[in-house]
Amino acid sequence: MPTPELTPVIIAVGEHVDRPDDPKAALEPLALMARALTAADADGGTGLLGRIETLDLVGLISWRYEDPAAALCGTLGIGASRATNASMGGETPIRLIH
Repeated sequence: MPTPELTPVIIAVGEHVDRPDDPKAALEPLALMARALTAADADGGTGLLGRIETLDLVGLISWRYEDPAAALCGTLGIGASRATNASMGGETPIRLIH
């Protein structure tokens, strides 16, 4: 079990639902992630995005991006010192938290 100062804590959550009548108007995956992170920033009291040190992104099965984690950081102006693109897998999100 991690020591208290190393225990992961979720401090905010965000979601964006995108169901336009015209599928051509749907947001692409990177834009959806940016909207969800912006919602999480608001949920946490704003100002959290600018304090992100690490952004770990679970593997995508949708569009292909060269480096989606770096692109997401760029879209949101996040200066994370570490941005990684993880593999896909059912346990990947929990592994990234730990």
